[in-house]
Amino acid sequence: MQSWEDVIHTAMIGTDKKILSVSQLPESLAAVQTMLTDKSGNDKEILYLQQSSLLMNYKQCGLSLLQKEEIGTSMAQPEEKPYCSAVAAQVLKEVLNAEAPLLLEYWLRRCAENEQIFPPVFIPALFSKARQEKYLQGLVVRCSGKRGEWMCGLNENWNFYRGENTEETWQTGTQEQRRTVLKETRRTNPALGLTWLQQTWATEDAAGKLAFLEVLKTGLNEGDISFLESLHTEKSKKVKEEAVNLLKHTPGSSLIRLYQQVLAEAVQVKKERSLMGLSSKTVLQFKLPSSVPEAIFESGIQKMSSQKNISDDRFIIYQLISFTPPVFWEQHFQLKPVEIIDLFCKTEEGYEHTGAIGMAASRFPSPEWAALMIEDENRLFLDLIVQLSPEQKEKYLLKHFEKAGDTLIQLVGNTTVEWSVSLTKAIFKYTSTNPNQFTKTYYRDHIHLIPVGVVPELTRCTPSESYPAVAWGNTCDYLRELLSLKEQIHQSFNS
Repeated sequence: MQSWEDVIHTAMIGTDKKILSVSQLPESLAAVQTMLTDKSGNDKEILYLQQSSLLMNYKQCGLSLLQKEEIGTSMAQPEEKPYCSAVAAQVLKEVLNAEAPLLLEYWLRRCAENEQIFPPVFIPALFSKARQEKYLQGLVVRCSGKRGEWMCGLNENWNFYRGENTEETWQTGTQEQRRTVLKETRRTNPALGLTWLQQTWATEDAAGKLAFLEVLKTGLNEGDISFLESLHTEKSKKVKEEAVNLLKHTPGSSLIRLYQQVLAEAVQVKKERSLMGLSSKTVLQFKLPSSVPEAIFESGIQKMSSQKNISDDRFIIYQLISFTPPVFWEQHFQLKPVEIIDLFCKTEEGYEHTGAIGMAASRFPSPEWAALMIEDENRLFLDLIVQLSPEQKEKYLLKHFEKAGDTLIQLVGNTTVEWSVSLTKAIFKYTSTNPNQFTKTYYRDHIHLIPVGVVPELTRCTPSESYPAVAWGNTCDYLRELLSLKEQIHQSFNS
C-alpha cells in the first residue's frame, strides 16, 4: 500500500518536509481524513499521528492470511515412553525457575536414564532453553518424546532433532553440524569417521581441513597414521603442522619410531665404579648421537635450550622423551616401570628427565605409569589425574590442594564425576576465602558435581575473616536451595 510507504517516508524525513494529502489516501478514507484535518488545524505532528493510526488499522483490517496448500497437517505419533511423575514435573518447574542450567541437565539425565519423558507443557520453555544452551539439546529432544520430535519440524528455531541420518548430515550439513556429527562418529566408530573425512577431504578449504583435523583427536589411533602422513604435501602450513602434531600423539607413527631410534642410541646403561674401584653401580648415560635426523627438528623439536644451565643436547633429549610412549623404556631396558624410574633417579640429569616421562604418560595414557609418576613428592602431574582410580585421584588432590589450589580448582571443575564430601569440603574451604572470585555463579555452574551430603559441612567451611564469612553465609543459603532441588530430583526418580 503506497500510502503506508508514504507514512514511513514522512517518519524518516520529518513532517515539515512531507505530509500526506487527502488525494494520497485510499478513497474510502477521504471523508475521515477531511474530518481529521479540520480537528488538527495546523498542527502537522498531530495530523501525522492520526493519519498513521488510521492507516495502520485500515491496513490490518484488509490483511489476508498466507495460504500454503503444501503445508502438511500431520500429527505427532503416539508416545512410546511414559511421562515422568507429577512430583518430578513439579521439581522440573522449580529447577527452571532457579535458572541453573547444570541442575536442569541433571534433571534431564535422570529422566533419560529412567526412559521417561516430560509433559508437553514444558516443551516451549525447554526447547527455548536448549536453543541457548546447546549442550542440552540432545537431552531435551530425548526427553520430549514423539511430541518433541514433531515440534522440531514445525519451528525452525527448535529444529535440532538428532534423529536424522548422520551420514546425510555429514554430506549436506553446515560446517558446525558436520564437525559435531564427525566428533560423535569418531567416539563410536573412529574408522568410519576417518573414511568420511577422506572422501570429502579434497573438497574442503584450508580452514575446514584444520577444523576437521582438530576433531580427529577424538578416537585418534594407529589406523589414522597413513592418512595423516599423507598430508605432508598440503599447501596450508597450519594443516601440515596440525597433522604432525597428531602424529606426535599417535604411537606407531614413523615420527614416534624416529624419536625412539634416536633415544635408543642416546640413553644407554653403563657401569660406574666407585672412587676406590671396589664397587660399581648401574646408571644411565645420556648422549645424543653425532648425527640427528633433520626430520626430528622439522617436526617441532627445538634445537636450542632457552635455559643457560641446560645444554642443547640435554634439552633435545628431554623433548624426545616427552613424546615417546613410556612402554618404550620397558622394551628398551627389559625392566619393569618401577625399576626404570629408579634407574632414571640415580643421577641428577636422569631425575630431570622423569618430568618428561610424566608428560609422555599423559600423552600416551597408561594407568600403571600414571600411578607410578604421582608418587614423586616434588612434582605435580595434573594431566595424569584422569588416569587414576577415584581413590587415587582424591588422595592426590587433597594432598596438593594447599600448594596448587587455583590450578586444582580449575581441574576438578572439568570433571564429570560428582565430588566426594571430603574433596568438596577442601574446595569450599579454599573458595570461601575469596568471595569476589568465587561468586554464587561458580557454585551454580558446578552444582551437578556438589554432593548433597555436604550440606551439614557447609558451616564448617566458614572462613575466619569477617567479610568472607558474611559472604559465605549468603552462599550457603543459596547452596542449600540448589542442593535441596538436587535431592528432590534424585528422590522423584527413585521413589
